[in-house]
Amino acid sequence: MQKSCEYLNFEFRLKLQEEFARRLRVNERYSIRSFATHLEIDSSTLSRILSGKKQVSEAKMQVLMGRIGLEWQNKDKEKNFLAIELDTFTMISDWYHYAILDLTLLKNFKSDSQWIARKLGIEPYQAKSALERLKRLGMLREIDGKLKKSEGFYSNYSEGVTSAAHKEYQRQVIKKALQAVDNCPQDRKDITSITIAADSKKLLLAKEKIKDFRRELCAFLEDGNNDSVFHLTVQLYPVTEIEN
Repeated sequence: MQKSCEYLNFEFRLKLQEEFARRLRVNERYSIRSFATHLEIDSSTLSRILSGKKQVSEAKMQVLMGRIGLEWQNKDKEKNFLAIELDTFTMISDWYHYAILDLTLLKNFKSDSQWIARKLGIEPYQAKSALERLKRLGMLREIDGKLKKSEGFYSNYSEGVTSAAHKEYQRQVIKKALQAVDNCPQDRKDITSITIAADSKKLLLAKEKIKDFRRELCAFLEDGNNDSVFHLTVQLYPVTEIEN
């Protein structure tokens, strides 16, 4: 899955703005016209790009960045994540479906609904029905009598989509976090927060950075001798009313 054209242009625009600001610091008389001349485009086009009124192709981004000596890369960080279609996600939106998938990665995993129910603190019938759904959907497969997660990573993220199933899943995950506040030992959790005065126009880029962080941390934690299943919840939302 490639990054969206909108996000790529946003990221490219920031890099151009940073480079222009750097040149201004070196020479306060440096102008948009001078920068455009260096990029070999007209100044009005550059102004529209910098203001977000004009988008360019990725090939053009590479050419322009090359002209100022910077390398442009669009690293597809989602290539190892299999997207779950909304219809499928609606069937398995309860949090324990994904916990079961990752339970199969533990060294002491048992392909038994009773054992799974005890490990996750759910009812045996919930574990049994979840196993049946995951196998029917091909997300779990049986190898030599032992259940295994079919893919390394799954993602229920869909750009611009917030369905009833997604909202319910998030409610359940946040509820589990609230329980952990009171019941989980400090050395087994990290529940912290920070309040930020921010430019809301950077929100799109911030969401991409959060997504990249989640996935990089997931790959880092799963590369080892797995003995537990964790939830990571990152919450970024406004506490002030947004004007316009």
